[in-house]
Amino acid sequence: MTQAGQEIIQVEATLSLGQNRRMIGQVRDHTVVLDVSEIRGGDNAGPTPPEFLLLSLGGCVINMVRLMAMSQGLATDGLEVLVSGELDPSKAFGLTSKNRAGFLAITVTIQSPPEWSNDTRNTLLGHLRDRCPLCDTIQNQSDMTIRFE
Repeated sequence: MTQAGQEIIQVEATLSLGQNRRMIGQVRDHTVVLDVSEIRGGDNAGPTPPEFLLLSLGGCVINMVRLMAMSQGLATDGLEVLVSGELDPSKAFGLTSKNRAGFLAITVTIQSPPEWSNDTRNTLLGHLRDRCPLCDTIQNQSDMTIRFE
Protein backbone atom coordinates (compact mmCIF):
# COMPACT_ATOMS: atom_id res chain seq x y z
CA MET A 1 0.00 0.00 0.00
CA THR A 2 1.12 3.55 -0.66
CA GLN A 3 0.82 6.40 1.84
CA ALA A 4 -2.63 7.30 0.51
CA GLY A 5 -3.85 3.73 0.99
CA GLN A 6 -4.01 2.71 -2.67
CA GLU A 7 -2.18 -0.33 -3.95
CA ILE A 8 0.35 -0.01 -6.74
CA ILE A 9 -1.19 -1.60 -9.80
CA GLN A 10 0.64 -3.34 -12.61
CA VAL A 11 -0.57 -2.29 -16.07
CA GLU A 12 0.32 -4.54 -18.99
CA ALA A 13 -0.40 -4.48 -22.69
CA THR A 14 0.65 -7.11 -25.22
CA LEU A 15 0.93 -6.36 -28.92
CA SER A 16 1.32 -8.67 -31.87
CA LEU A 17 1.47 -8.24 -35.60
CA GLY A 18 -1.76 -8.37 -37.56
CA GLN A 19 -2.37 -8.48 -41.31
CA ASN A 20 -0.64 -5.91 -43.50
CA ARG A 21 0.50 -3.06 -41.16
CA ARG A 22 -2.00 -3.74 -38.35
CA MET A 23 -0.94 -4.17 -34.75
CA ILE A 24 -3.22 -6.08 -32.37
CA GLY A 25 -3.19 -4.93 -28.77
CA GLN A 26 -4.45 -6.84 -25.74
CA VAL A 27 -5.17 -5.01 -22.48
CA ARG A 28 -7.09 -6.92 -19.78
CA ASP A 29 -10.03 -8.47 -21.71
CA HIS A 30 -9.89 -5.89 -24.51
CA THR A 31 -8.55 -6.22 -28.03
CA VAL A 32 -7.69 -3.07 -29.95
CA VAL A 33 -6.48 -2.64 -33.51
CA LEU A 34 -3.79 -0.13 -34.35
CA ASP A 35 -2.99 0.64 -37.98
CA VAL A 36 -1.54 3.26 -40.25
CA SER A 37 -3.29 5.21 -42.97
CA GLU A 38 -3.66 3.80 -46.46
CA ILE A 39 -1.26 6.43 -47.78
CA ARG A 40 1.43 4.94 -45.46
CA GLY A 41 0.70 1.37 -46.57
CA GLY A 42 -1.88 0.36 -43.99
CA ASP A 43 -5.59 -0.35 -44.12
CA ASN A 44 -6.67 2.57 -41.90
CA ALA A 45 -8.30 -0.01 -39.59
CA GLY A 46 -7.49 1.90 -36.39
CA PRO A 47 -5.47 4.73 -34.90
CA THR A 48 -1.67 4.78 -35.14
CA PRO A 49 0.36 4.33 -31.93
CA PRO A 50 0.98 8.12 -31.65
CA GLU A 51 -2.75 8.75 -32.15
CA PHE A 52 -3.49 6.20 -29.41
CA LEU A 53 -1.12 8.11 -27.13
CA LEU A 54 -3.13 11.30 -27.67
CA LEU A 55 -6.41 9.39 -27.21
CA SER A 56 -5.05 7.92 -23.98
CA LEU A 57 -3.92 11.30 -22.73
CA GLY A 58 -7.29 12.87 -23.55
CA GLY A 59 -9.09 9.98 -21.86
CA CYS A 60 -7.01 10.37 -18.73
CA VAL A 61 -7.56 14.15 -18.64
CA ILE A 62 -11.34 14.00 -19.15
CA ASN A 63 -11.70 11.19 -16.61
CA MET A 64 -9.67 13.07 -13.99
CA VAL A 65 -11.55 16.34 -14.58
CA ARG A 66 -14.87 14.47 -14.32
CA LEU A 67 -13.76 12.78 -11.09
CA MET A 68 -12.64 16.07 -9.54
CA ALA A 69 -15.77 17.92 -10.73
CA MET A 70 -18.07 15.24 -9.34
CA SER A 71 -16.30 15.36 -5.97
CA GLN A 72 -17.07 19.10 -5.86
CA GLY A 73 -20.67 18.70 -7.01
CA LEU A 74 -20.01 20.41 -10.35
CA ALA A 75 -22.01 19.65 -13.48
CA THR A 76 -20.07 17.90 -16.25
CA ASP A 77 -22.51 18.35 -19.16
CA GLY A 78 -20.59 19.52 -22.22
CA LEU A 79 -17.18 18.57 -20.84
CA GLU A 80 -14.90 17.70 -23.77
CA VAL A 81 -11.17 17.41 -24.35
CA LEU A 82 -9.27 18.02 -27.57
CA VAL A 83 -5.69 16.77 -27.74
CA SER A 84 -3.44 17.73 -30.63
CA GLY A 85 0.22 17.27 -31.31
CA GLU A 86 2.92 17.91 -33.86
CA LEU A 87 4.94 14.90 -34.94
CA ASP A 88 7.76 14.67 -37.48
CA PRO A 89 7.74 11.06 -38.76
CA SER A 90 11.18 11.35 -40.40
CA LYS A 91 13.19 9.46 -37.78
CA ALA A 92 10.56 6.70 -37.57
CA PHE A 93 11.27 6.05 -41.25
CA GLY A 94 15.04 6.15 -40.79
CA LEU A 95 15.45 9.62 -42.27
CA THR A 96 17.58 12.44 -40.90
CA SER A 97 15.78 15.26 -39.13
CA LYS A 98 16.72 18.00 -36.72
CA ASN A 99 13.50 17.21 -34.86
CA ARG A 100 13.12 14.57 -32.19
CA ALA A 101 11.31 11.31 -32.96
CA GLY A 102 8.54 12.04 -30.46
CA PHE A 103 5.89 14.72 -30.40
CA LEU A 104 7.37 18.19 -30.78
CA ALA A 105 4.47 19.67 -28.82
CA ILE A 106 1.18 18.47 -27.37
CA THR A 107 -1.75 20.74 -26.56
CA VAL A 108 -4.66 19.65 -24.39
CA THR A 109 -7.72 21.90 -24.59
CA ILE A 110 -10.52 21.33 -22.10
CA GLN A 111 -14.00 22.59 -22.99
CA SER A 112 -15.70 23.03 -19.64
CA PRO A 113 -19.35 23.59 -18.86
CA PRO A 114 -20.21 27.29 -19.25
CA GLU A 115 -21.28 27.65 -15.63
CA TRP A 116 -17.79 26.86 -14.33
CA SER A 117 -16.06 30.02 -13.11
CA ASN A 118 -12.49 30.93 -14.01
CA ASP A 119 -11.51 30.19 -10.39
CA THR A 120 -13.04 26.70 -10.67
CA ARG A 121 -11.23 26.05 -13.95
CA ASN A 122 -7.89 27.25 -12.56
CA THR A 123 -8.27 25.18 -9.39
CA LEU A 124 -9.12 22.04 -11.36
CA LEU A 125 -6.24 22.68 -13.76
CA GLY A 126 -3.80 22.93 -10.86
CA HIS A 127 -5.03 19.65 -9.38
CA LEU A 128 -5.09 17.99 -12.80
CA ARG A 129 -1.37 18.58 -13.30
CA ASP A 130 -0.69 16.78 -10.02
CA ARG A 131 -3.22 13.94 -10.32
CA CYS A 132 -3.39 12.86 -13.97
CA PRO A 133 -1.11 9.81 -14.46
CA LEU A 134 -0.55 10.41 -18.17
CA CYS A 135 0.03 14.16 -17.76
CA ASP A 136 2.70 13.27 -15.21
CA THR A 137 4.21 10.53 -17.39
CA ILE A 138 4.44 12.75 -20.46
CA GLN A 139 5.67 15.86 -18.64
CA ASN A 140 8.29 14.06 -16.57
CA GLN A 141 10.85 11.52 -17.58
CA SER A 142 9.94 8.01 -16.47
CA ASP A 143 12.44 5.18 -16.20
CA MET A 144 11.97 2.92 -19.21
CA THR A 145 13.69 -0.33 -20.08
CA ILE A 146 13.53 -1.74 -23.61
CA ARG A 147 14.97 -5.22 -24.13
CA PHE A 148 14.79 -8.25 -26.36
CA GLU A 149 14.04 -11.62 -24.79
